[in-house]
Amino acid sequence: MKLQKYIQPLGKLPLVLVPSLVILSAFPAQLLAQSSPMQISLKFPQAEDRGAPDKTIGGGRRGTSCIKLDPGKPSLTALMPNRKNTGNTAKDGTSLFVYVPKSTAKTAEFLVMDEEGEEIYKQELKMTGTSGIMKASVPEKVPLKVGKSYTWYFTIVCNPEDSNSNESVKGMINRVALKPSEQKLLQNKDLYKQAEIYAQNNYWYNTLEAMMEIRKEKPNEWRELLSSVGLKELADAPNLSETTPNKPNLSQTTPNKPNLSKPKP
Repeated sequence: MKLQKYIQPLGKLPLVLVPSLVILSAFPAQLLAQSSPMQISLKFPQAEDRGAPDKTIGGGRRGTSCIKLDPGKPSLTALMPNRKNTGNTAKDGTSLFVYVPKSTAKTAEFLVMDEEGEEIYKQELKMTGTSGIMKASVPEKVPLKVGKSYTWYFTIVCNPEDSNSNESVKGMINRVALKPSEQKLLQNKDLYKQAEIYAQNNYWYNTLEAMMEIRKEKPNEWRELLSSVGLKELADAPNLSETTPNKPNLSQTTPNKPNLSKPKP
């Protein structure tokens, strides 16, 4: 997975070729490169457990869920590169993205827990009822320790009084430190180049966040990235976070772990 430019070098052509080609070979390589077509590729490294993953962990009982599926679209799905919904991040202030189907739910909940099972962050998110991609973020003021893993839950709250009616998906954030060589590569790079570098080094959360910001400018690359992790059907899903305000962090007011956030086995 690299940014590739496929330029056919002409070099010096044999004199037996027609004169027009001989003249063409005399042009500077730089001028030829400027007019040559390029093929750009942004694909995430292959994962062993990729392929037809069960992206959702549904907690709803039959007939009680508030989800309304669109034809050809999945249910609640984390935009992650593997079945276990695990990925690396190279920084604090990490964001993740989840596809939400149509529903009658008013709110969703984002919960993050450390390796000891202690809640470190919780946020209530406003739902619009429409399908699309929602963003959930761990703010920089909630540091993620290098070398530690954190489990997150994203729950569509169908019924605040009955957690069995809710729909939930979970995943994991692995906090990894950037290598000095990677830090150097990222300096003074635009978002697309950053996404390429993050992807090359297996930082999924940072790759996806960078591409989400420029998906309108780079629609083909955005589609290629999602296709490389088996999420092609979500490439055209709208970004709901552009228009949906989030409610304030609730972790200070409800410190106990809520049952509605944890999907039933």
